[in-house]
Amino acid sequence: MAVSSAKTPIEASGPGPRSRRRWFTFSLRMMLIVFTAVACLSGYVVNQYRWMLERQAFFADTKRCVVAEPRPNVHSPGLLWVFGEVSWKEVSLATYSKMRPTSEEDLARARWLFPEAKVGSQLRGTEMDGEIEDVYRALKWQLPR
Repeated sequence: MAVSSAKTPIEASGPGPRSRRRWFTFSLRMMLIVFTAVACLSGYVVNQYRWMLERQAFFADTKRCVVAEPRPNVHSPGLLWVFGEVSWKEVSLATYSKMRPTSEEDLARARWLFPEAKVGSQLRGTEMDGEIEDVYRALKWQLPR
């Protein structure tokens, strides 16, 4: 049996151009570092967003009357200012004679949600102020009883 010495077309073209190293080559270690950094950053941003939603839900809860004073030209803690959250100077849980009294749990939750604010409790008269009633009516909330 005769062995053919004919070259295939690939071999006939001769040595090809040297392959260049690609720009986007990376090691497994670098990929792990990048994914870990992105996951940590995403987790932090999501945590801050949830914190902002909890702060807004605390104000919207109709079972308590929250009186707050904003602090202008000051950033909210963490990344809350990125989401447009307002910084608060004072957050006060108002209690009227017809409402349930402010509990320590509510005050502790307010302190946790608003670390930048002075948190306290106020005892008000037997009736709600007309201004607060107008706000409740404008927002179509039920007045807490």
